[in-house]
Amino acid sequence: MQLTLKYNEHATQALSAAFIRGNDPGVWLQEINAWQVPLDKLVCFVVAENNNPVNAAGLFVIFGREKMPALLQVMHPYTVLGGKLYLPVNAELSPAISESELQSLLIWDYQVFHPTIGFIGFERSDRINLADLLEYTEPRNVYWGYAQAGLQPWIPLNQIGVQRLTAEEVFESFKEHIGNKPLTDIPKSNKSEVPGWLNNPFASGLFKGVFTVLSGLNSLLPQGLLGSSGSGENGRDEGKSPGLFRKFINWMEEKIEDLEKQRDSELKRLSDMFDKNIEEALQYAIPLNSPYLSRGTGRQSGSLTKRSTQFNLGRLGGGHAVDGWNVDNYYSELRAKYLKAAQKAIEEKDFKKAAYIYAQLLGDYNSAAATLRQGRYYREAAVLYKEHLKNLSMAASCYEEGGLLTDAIELYTELGQHEKAGDLYRDMGQEEPALNCYEKCVVAAAANKDYLEESRLVIDKIGNKPRAKKVLLSGWNDVKQPEACLVKYFELAADDNKEEIHSVVKAFYANNKVVNKEMAFLNVIDKVNQKYKTTELENTCQGIAYEIVSEQVSAGNPASLHVLRNFVTGDQLLTPDCYRFLHTIKDAPKQKPAPRQFKLMNDVHWKKTITWNNQLLVWGVKPSGMVLARMNWDGYIEYFSWYEKLSLDTPIVALADPGHANRILLYGFDEPLTEKCLPKNKHFQDELIVSCPDFLGSKAVGICMHQGEIVVLNRGIDLSKIFLIRYSLKGEELEDVPCTYTGEGYGPPRDLVREMIWCDGNYYLICRNLLLRISELGTIDVLYQADAPIHKMVVNQQHDGSLTVGLGVNNKVLFVIQDQGETHTITIDIEVVEVEVLFDSRFVVAGKKNVLVYDGSVFSKIWEHEVENEIIAVFPGTNRDQLGVLESNGKITLHDIRE
Repeated sequence: MQLTLKYNEHATQALSAAFIRGNDPGVWLQEINAWQVPLDKLVCFVVAENNNPVNAAGLFVIFGREKMPALLQVMHPYTVLGGKLYLPVNAELSPAISESELQSLLIWDYQVFHPTIGFIGFERSDRINLADLLEYTEPRNVYWGYAQAGLQPWIPLNQIGVQRLTAEEVFESFKEHIGNKPLTDIPKSNKSEVPGWLNNPFASGLFKGVFTVLSGLNSLLPQGLLGSSGSGENGRDEGKSPGLFRKFINWMEEKIEDLEKQRDSELKRLSDMFDKNIEEALQYAIPLNSPYLSRGTGRQSGSLTKRSTQFNLGRLGGGHAVDGWNVDNYYSELRAKYLKAAQKAIEEKDFKKAAYIYAQLLGDYNSAAATLRQGRYYREAAVLYKEHLKNLSMAASCYEEGGLLTDAIELYTELGQHEKAGDLYRDMGQEEPALNCYEKCVVAAAANKDYLEESRLVIDKIGNKPRAKKVLLSGWNDVKQPEACLVKYFELAADDNKEEIHSVVKAFYANNKVVNKEMAFLNVIDKVNQKYKTTELENTCQGIAYEIVSEQVSAGNPASLHVLRNFVTGDQLLTPDCYRFLHTIKDAPKQKPAPRQFKLMNDVHWKKTITWNNQLLVWGVKPSGMVLARMNWDGYIEYFSWYEKLSLDTPIVALADPGHANRILLYGFDEPLTEKCLPKNKHFQDELIVSCPDFLGSKAVGICMHQGEIVVLNRGIDLSKIFLIRYSLKGEELEDVPCTYTGEGYGPPRDLVREMIWCDGNYYLICRNLLLRISELGTIDVLYQADAPIHKMVVNQQHDGSLTVGLGVNNKVLFVIQDQGETHTITIDIEVVEVEVLFDSRFVVAGKKNVLVYDGSVFSKIWEHEVENEIIAVFPGTNRDQLGVLESNGKITLHDIRE
């Protein structure tokens, strides 16, 4: 197998080294000097020409981790793979190989893969001292008092900006000239023609105005005054013709009807035109959705006029009257053809045209912006995200991808994403503002007691390892992340001197820093021992383990004996001996087990729980941001934080689909939150990704995850339409189904976004006082109408096929039961906080301080419990008979409802 380098313009590798071309040491030192990095931290090798080993092709420089130049300061940046192989940052190996295969090929201490010179290997002894490149000459006896002042140095260039254009100027480049073709060339289908002058918008408007005035005048005058001389009803006798005035009004009415028929015919011709010539049809296409269509109505005409198919962002904001067409009869048909035309344009890489269709014809600005981004029109996409969608996060991302770093920094700063702003400042070589941004992140992490995040910033961004160690020690002394902080502390110590890590562990234990955390300390040194595996460290950890376990057993914790297996791996008799010892302990009299209790941080306003396989996820809000507690059923807790400021009453919509995706979706925030990875480890067998989708827009009414997809009930731009849309987890639109109501008197819901629940082929959603059922084909039924707003819902299908929906309504809970087409309700009076369902159709109803469990078949109470604090949430436990309760002070209790 022959490895080659493959260019990849989208590669985002970290900077690790640089290549300086040329054979002049003066040039090498001049470029190194421009980096402003300590010379003693650089590892340098001379690279020889491949056809003439005597001559140098350049100097290869490897940077230290403590301080690196900005990426833009390096002319030929390199990254590192496998710790030894260096290749250009915009390149990748072809074919791709695994880490083990790569390590088998790296036989030198350092390997460089140069695009033209090829594969070069260096030993540590090949390293050169930069001081050896300097040649010292004998000092000359010269009087320097006559020296003249030289030229002043140029003012350093710190930034190059791109002129900000107006929206019209930006999108003027999107004009597409499609050959003009008069509408008269298209065969007409209407039989009744209207006079040509009536097709003029001004003339038709004046004509309708005159007709309205004359019709009103006719209704006010005495009957028969302007009609015939007869005395029958309406001013004429049976068989007598109307008068001239009435004939004139009838004629005008006929012409207006002909105009409306012609308009209907024009829409039909437009629809047919899309099947024959999409390019021409787009010139006559009329907008279906736009929030600006109601800003004024122009004069009506019976002909479709040509429009430019340029995507002009300046036209999206309206400000001019339009000829309003009633397209109800053709709405779905035209919309489907518009979408098909947009998809065809994307397949043909004509992203400008697709953006025009999405934005100006369909009013779908999210799809328009995503299409522009896909076509690499980053600046235009950013303007659309910023000005029309108010999605600053996506706008900043587009600016960044387009290289408009100053604009991106401005938005990231506005969003409070200071780390991202600092990274971009550093890419631009502006170290001081970058450090200021990183310090803001450190302050935010410290305020939230996120010690791991604070230490990461101090190490990776600021480069101050001693300061990071102090932060981690503070984390060990706190309750939030003690074990993870101490593991990281020992890893930093091992980076300094791996061979002496046992001394650091021993000194830490000897200084009484593990009081009341002995078992947690054993977990930490077990991880450290497994990672570094030196003889001295193994002996040290084993001795500490014997001492701690002995104390724990003496204190009445014999279960700690099992921990010894992690430190004494070669003793096959240890496990049987431990079991034998445990069985010799006299069993205490059995008592009714108390509920298992756990405690979360008490300075957080806890709001939402989700169970995902073996994990309990709890979200809360505090003044510095949002907090996620991740807990297993043994009581081990990890915390994760977001620093976006949220009010304490911010609703949290969290969605999970455990059987199909290891992803939790958060929705309903003004700006998308940073994605978090909850890693797999010894306490949690599954990795979880928590993200906030930025492609759903702000018109969602209901949202859920089902079978690895995101399903959204979304209002149209004009709020009179509603659609059921399926997305992939990556944001690709899979299906768009227009919805219809089966009953009268109900319009599209305009409530805050809520979670939909899927059950037996339908989606269920509460909207104010309505319980809605939405079929996968888009049919919406009002299943139940309560007399007050509904704020909680749970859905369960019984074994007999009947469906029960539990609803929390003010001071009562309603169970809506559907069985064989009939619907009836059962009411229980209680001030509802939460409704949940357990196995075997048992319903949990939580009041302020009491929990009740009902048998779902007869709705009789089978269990009740009171707690000390207000209840926030209830959730299923580890088995079918276990129920969890979260109280307002962060206390979690697990109850067995059989007791």
